[in-house]
Amino acid sequence: MFPLEAVARYAQLFDLRIIPLTDDWALGEFVICVRDRDALSLSARRLLDHLLLRAPPRQSTL
Repeated sequence: MFPLEAVARYAQLFDLRIIPLTDDWALGEFVICVRDRDALSLSARRLLDHLLLRAPPRQSTL
């Protein structure tokens, strides 16, 4: 299972067919964990900030 962005360029290059997985088992949640944001390199912090800005709002489970 790979993100579309990762395989799209190879699909054309190798004449592959992309079939999206839509079953419940194929849907997942990605989690990023960091111990200390300030200890990250500048590029890693920028990537983290970029991802956080685009993440859907979290729903409280409490």
